[in-house]
Amino acid sequence: KTPTTKSTTVTKNLGGSVNLGYTFNKPSGFKLGFLKHLKFKNDVTVNGTLSYNQTINENKIDTTQNTTTGNLSGNIQCSYAFSEAFDGGLTVSVNRQTGKTGGVKNNTDRTDYGIDLFVVFKF
Repeated sequence: KTPTTKSTTVTKNLGGSVNLGYTFNKPSGFKLGFLKHLKFKNDVTVNGTLSYNQTINENKIDTTQNTTTGNLSGNIQCSYAFSEAFDGGLTVSVNRQTGKTGGVKNNTDRTDYGIDLFVVFKF
């Protein structure tokens, strides 16, 4: 009879994400009282994303080999069209990575922050 081999490790993956968005558009634009000759467009877009991922590896024989890794990230993107020739935007992001082996935190834990700003001039 051939011996059967059973796996000693169980892997679980958990995760999900949420996305939200908002857009506002006023085709007629708006004018500032003191700058009557300039007409501003009014196109605003805002988007946000939040996501989470976790992987758990459980060793049934040696629990010191159990590992858990996680990733939580989020970002917000905003853009605004000031006029036909000028628009800009901003993106802010955060990414958090964590991990444990045998219940002890890894030294690879980190949090990254990002800020991106852009301006576009159309000629």
